[in-house]
Amino acid sequence: MDQAGMSTYLTLGNASYGEYHEKGSKFLAYAFPVETAPQVRNHLMDLQKEHSKARHVCYAYRFGTGGLEFRTVDDGEPSGTAGKPILQQIDKHQVTDVVIFVVRYFGGVLLGAPGLTRAYKQAAEQAIIQGQIVSRDIVEHWVIECNFVQSQQILGILKPEPGVQIVNTVLGEPSLISVNLPLISKEEIFMKIKMKLENRKRKDIAELLPIEGISLSKNSI
Repeated sequence: MDQAGMSTYLTLGNASYGEYHEKGSKFLAYAFPVETAPQVRNHLMDLQKEHSKARHVCYAYRFGTGGLEFRTVDDGEPSGTAGKPILQQIDKHQVTDVVIFVVRYFGGVLLGAPGLTRAYKQAAEQAIIQGQIVSRDIVEHWVIECNFVQSQQILGILKPEPGVQIVNTVLGEPSLISVNLPLISKEEIFMKIKMKLENRKRKDIAELLPIEGISLSKNSI
């Protein structure tokens, strides 16, 4: 999924459930909003415990605003018949930071590769349809280094801004402010900081960065 140039992304706003039945086999699909592999493992262990008699617990996930991290797991089903069609449904609905598990209870009739692919696809899609797809802001993590007086001015600008998350502050000489900024409003926030610290009007500012007297560094989240 290519989200270059975008300031928002789609994900699930809540856990959801769907199911599909084929020739006696039950395919129970569970979708969760997640951001890390340990979260996936925790959900997997819970489902394996809850469905200890199920033959397969297959899944797929995709992480990140660019969707670059993904995985598919067939859990004993023929290669490509379970995890891949689950991932295809995630991509069809253009969501990320999502994992979908499909628990299969065997019904005694072999479905063959086409039947399995269809069943896992349908179950995964039902879980997504039953959930709520929401839009989230893409955020960037920044560290601001400044003096104490500047830190109070900057915090006064940051705190009322929608979507801004102040991760950590170290106040002193120097002061450090660690903050997540929504990509969509980052430049406007920096403009407000520049106007305040440099005591300048917007019309007099030709270049947004650097901002006089402070250091800005962008980090990976």
